[in-house]
Amino acid sequence: MPAETGLPPYCDVQVDLRTEGGHVSRIEVWVPLAWNGRFLGVTGGGNRTAPDYVFREYVRQANLPRGVRNGFATAATDGANKDSRFADWGQDVDTGELDWDLIRIWAHLATHHTAVVGKAVTRAIHGAEPRYSYLQGTSGGGRQTLLSAQRYPEDYDGMWAGDCALDYAKLSVGCLWPLLVMKEHDNYMSPAKLSAFRDAAAAALEGETGVVNDHIGVFDTWRFDPFQIVGALTEDGPITETDATVMQMIWDGPQPADGTRLWGGFPATTETWGQNIGQVGMAVTAEEDGRRVPVPFVMAEAFGRWYSGDPNWDWRTLNLDNFEEFFNGAAKRFAEVATVDPDLSGLRDSGHKLLLSHAVNDEVITPWGVLGYFRNVLDKMGGVEGTRDYVRLFMGAGDAHSHITKGPGISLAAGMKALMAWVEEGIAPDVIAGEKFDLSEERITQTRPIYAYPYAPRYVGGDPLDALSYEKALVPSSSLGAPLS
Repeated sequence: MPAETGLPPYCDVQVDLRTEGGHVSRIEVWVPLAWNGRFLGVTGGGNRTAPDYVFREYVRQANLPRGVRNGFATAATDGANKDSRFADWGQDVDTGELDWDLIRIWAHLATHHTAVVGKAVTRAIHGAEPRYSYLQGTSGGGRQTLLSAQRYPEDYDGMWAGDCALDYAKLSVGCLWPLLVMKEHDNYMSPAKLSAFRDAAAAALEGETGVVNDHIGVFDTWRFDPFQIVGALTEDGPITETDATVMQMIWDGPQPADGTRLWGGFPATTETWGQNIGQVGMAVTAEEDGRRVPVPFVMAEAFGRWYSGDPNWDWRTLNLDNFEEFFNGAAKRFAEVATVDPDLSGLRDSGHKLLLSHAVNDEVITPWGVLGYFRNVLDKMGGVEGTRDYVRLFMGAGDAHSHITKGPGISLAAGMKALMAWVEEGIAPDVIAGEKFDLSEERITQTRPIYAYPYAPRYVGGDPLDALSYEKALVPSSSLGAPLS
């Protein structure tokens, strides 16, 4: 991967901050000499707070180089996490005990410390407070950003939480569901069979709505019966009744005996078996010694070890009988880091803004978590009219996790432009341009409007897109400076 280029002259200041439990967080602040007067906090991914230094152009995640290249004083932190283990950090390898001080730093304190220290360093260098401050994060960084809006709404004028890994315990255990279903039916399906279901569902949806992937509202009511294609031939044999049963359970998500849903399944048009740019998903299998074996998601396995207290915990100990107990127990123990508080009165009273976005066809994090959360916010805070001034949700149909190669999805530049216009010019976004980046051509090849929920049209016929509203959302950033290209 090429290194970030085009960086202007800047100061790199590194601050060690001693915090809870004697841990020391390293906060890194890059301050450009030609400063645009703005501060940008950036976040991590997975269960880390530190971002990568290099991202491809189609990834919607800010980092230090992207921020400073666009004139922002920019800060990030390692969250005091010096553990070399990728996802199992914070757990004693002998006793299984968790370092809850370190977990709380990861959960919310690190993001707050980044704001306080980063602004102070910027002020010391330029002799002035930032005129505006922003926080951007995707996936695990989206969780950081949303929890900051809930707990520390005064820290940032504008926050954008994308593809948010909220309700971390439920999300992590829920990620094990697709492979658990396959295990329980002794049927680890191949990508060819999983793709057959997905392709059939996409074709059916396109026939009904005119597009392969429509607004999330469609999936509230639309269903595809996987048993329709039993007998269809694939390169790995015909689709069986067991295949269809497994697929239906994956789409439905985990449900106890009373039929309520513990966690959302994946929309039928979502690919979640690793045939994507990230090669990730929740139904990934592989060939090994002539047989198909499961490849569980690393973050979900690590969380299982966290909750169980067993560094050697095996996800295959879960079954259809004990899954609900494990799921609810994990949610209860880790409620402190759930990120699901719908009371955004602090954000409302601060006058600051929160932009939420999520990919409908996210192959890692199903869209139902953020949708359920936002609906709870609407119930708590007075509906659309009571919230539209400070929080809005955009859901990109067809979009995938953290990038716009499947898309169309909200790019980093488009999302930041919309957020900055909202904060600095009072132009609230009704619609944001979605873009699709073609890897073979290395350019944007498709655009499509993404509407603020719940106002998106469900069908292409009679599209109510208002040209004036669309132009307003795409207002040139003449007074805003570069929107993180």
